[in-house]
Amino acid sequence: MYQGNTIIIQQVFNLIKKFFIKFSSPTLYNIDEMQIIDSPGVRDIDIDHLNLKEIILGFPEILNHSLNCVFPNCSHQIDEGCAVHAALKNGDIKESRYNNFIFLSNQEKSR
Repeated sequence: MYQGNTIIIQQVFNLIKKFFIKFSSPTLYNIDEMQIIDSPGVRDIDIDHLNLKEIILGFPEILNHSLNCVFPNCSHQIDEGCAVHAALKNGDIKESRYNNFIFLSNQEKSR
């Protein structure tokens, strides 16, 4: 897993634990390459402030393949020479994860 992503997730987990310890017991789960925080009573975490470089940190499998794209400004959608799109077609990236990444990326671009 991408080290910077782990640090950010651990910081979020510690923050939630600090503020909600009186009311609930947050739990950090490690599932495959994902980390999930279950904190009863917390419905959403605002990610509207994230830029594209920060969004991709939440998708380590996409980040790893993006390092092999032909062009540094690849959008990972319809670009020629996109290693992410090739990995998607090969089944190395799950379609649901890719769709979530594109959804968040497009939201960031429309702000």
